[in-house]
Parts: sequence; structure tokens; C-alpha cells
Amino acid sequence: MNIIKQIKKHFFMVVSTILIIVGLLLVGNHFKTTIFAAKPAPPVPIEQPVTPPAPTPAPEPTPKAELYPTNKLFVTSTRHDYKDGDMTLTIPHLKLDRLPVIDGENSAALAKGVGLMQYSQLPNNGNSNVSIVAHRDICGAEFYYINTLTNGDVFYLTYEGKQYEYLYERTQIIEKDDWSPIYCSDNSKLTLLSCDPIGTTIHRIIVVANLQEVNDIIVENFRELREIPVSATADTPEGKVITDEKAA
Repeated sequence: MNIIKQIKKHFFMVVSTILIIVGLLLVGNHFKTTIFAAKPAPPVPIEQPVTPPAPTPAPEPTPKAELYPTNKLFVTSTRHDYKDGDMTLTIPHLKLDRLPVIDGENSAALAKGVGLMQYSQLPNNGNSNVSIVAHRDICGAEFYYINTLTNGDVFYLTYEGKQYEYLYERTQIIEKDDWSPIYCSDNSKLTLLSCDPIGTTIHRIIVVANLQEVNDIIVENFRELREIPVSATADTPEGKVITDEKAA
């Protein structure tokens, strides 16, 4: 009987010891996990989305004027509505300063000064051909010295708040019924016409100039135009194209 009690006592002691050891192991493992556990990674900052600046709008290009036909004569709506003095002409070489351009090319119109031809266009940055005619005789002398215009000469038209600057291209003698010089071409130009020889209607003399630039009119600077002494004039041989020298 005593032996059985001793065995039971010994058994309970062994079981108790095992339970104590298991408990200690569990506690130690928990302690180790808590103390030596890896530190958590720092939180990753959340990047705020960056809104790119709005692009600066590109300046609107200057609209190109609608191109006119180049193989015929025609009347535009702006020409139809033109009134005396809507445009002025300045030719420093001829000492003509802001002459009002009169509506028409008949005797009554030219008695007032330089006239805008019926089939002319008004200046623009397309391919207009502004055709202006004037006398060269006892009826009027605005273009009396037109044959002296030459390389380097400039011409100015003012129209609707803008100044159009043209540069001399050529002088030519044509037949009086040849209207091709006032046709439109591939660029904007100014064509001046008068009779030739002086005092007759046998031929016509034309001066052609090409558009160089267009500027808004600044009143205080508008009169700063170069002046060139006026030269003597004489008849020009029929059919001669003058590009490098004055008419002989």
C-alpha cells in the first residue's frame, strides 16, 4: 500500500514538474517574441499628386487674308463700300504726304486727286493689288514725276487704323488697254498708274511695289518718313522696264 502511494506521489511530482517546465517555456517564448521582435517598418509617406501648371496658351497667329483670284478683274465688297478718303497715300520721294485716295478713276474723281480704280482691292496681308491712278498733265500733277521712282523707294497706305509699307519693285511702260498689271498675284502689292508720255494717253506708265510690313498707326511717329529730293522727269521709251535707274 505504501508503495502505491509513493508511486502516485512520485507521478504527481513528475507531472507537476513537467507542467511547470512547459509553463516556463511558454512564458519565455512570449517574452522573447515581445522583446526581440523586429521593429515595424516606418510608414511609407503618401505622396500627394502634383498638378502640373496649366500650359500658357500660344498667341493666336495673325489670320491670313483670303486669297483673291489671279486671272480676272473683279470688285470686292470692301471696294464697293469704299468712300473718299478712307485710305491715304504717302510717297516720300514725290513729296506726297497722306493724300486722300478718292473713290473712282473717272475725270471727276481724278480732278480731286489720286483715285482708287474700280477693280482695285483694299490693302491686306493676302494678295491684294491696291491700284491707284492719277494725272500727269495739266489736269493734275500728283504723279508727274512717277518715272523717277526707283530702287529703295517706299510707299505708305493708311487704312482702317493700320499703315501698310511697300517697297519699290519695278517701273514699266504698257499699252493703254493692258489691264494685267492690276490683276492679283501671289503677294500683296501696290500698283500706281498714269499716262505716258506726259500729257498723252498713248501708253501707261506703272510702278509696282511689294508689301513689306503692316503696323498699327502711332500718330506721333507717323510723320517720320524719309524725304528724297525730286528729280527731273522725261519721257520713257516704250516697253522699257526700269529696275536699277531712273527713267531717262
